[in-house]
Amino acid sequence: MDKPINLNIKPETAKGVFSNVMLVTHSDTEFILDFAQNFPGMPQGEIATRVIVTPEHAKRILQALGENIQKYESTHGKIGQNVRAAFRQSQRIEPAKRWNHSSA
Repeated sequence: MDKPINLNIKPETAKGVFSNVMLVTHSDTEFILDFAQNFPGMPQGEIATRVIVTPEHAKRILQALGENIQKYESTHGKIGQNVRAAFRQSQRIEPAKRWNHSSA
């Protein structure tokens, strides 16, 4: 078993960054993960943060994410393919009312 890593986190980092879009690109030596925000009614989305990792670390991220999704789904049920629609239904908020825009 791997030894636990002891890390500090700055308060501004602990707040986190919201992202509802992720773009992934790669080269021979790195994977670039761009976490972005794209909101209805806004003219353009914006990249909130960029994370650059080695191919080996990208694979570890994929494995860790898969394990955590399995744990989440075993507790909370399957994650739907259309999460946005499920959220709207759970909140009973129409997009035009919530975001003040018309949906296409």
